Amino acid sequence: MTEKSASTPAIVCRIATPREWKEARRTGLLPLRDIDAQDGFLHLSSIDQVLGTANRHFDNENALLVLCAQTSSLGEALRWERSRGGELFPHLYGPFDAALVCEVRSLCRDPSGDFAFEGRSSK
Repeated sequence: MTEKSASTPAIVCRIATPREWKEARRTGLLPLRDIDAQDGFLHLSSIDQVLGTANRHFDNENALLVLCAQTSSLGEALRWERSRGGELFPHLYGPFDAALVCEVRSLCRDPSGDFAFEGRSSK
């Protein structure tokens, strides 16, 4: 199911490890994870979904990066589909060009062990 609404966020995010971002800058494309290959799309999040996604799916990581891209730059390959709890999530059915990343933000563990945004960083 693909859905769009007037409130579709202007920015979508890919949560990445520093190693994945380094590889993306080297190759020009964000790497696929096993779950991406299995599902047939890259899993993305809106900025409001990032912390929930990070805390749910990256329990073995202590530091993560949030790679932000303009929704409009991803074209028709970007689809908003219902996922956990019926919430709409962005899925990218095609390659994610690293050059489309317009901002990189850092996530770190807070004192409770949950991920939280650090200060902003540049590409």
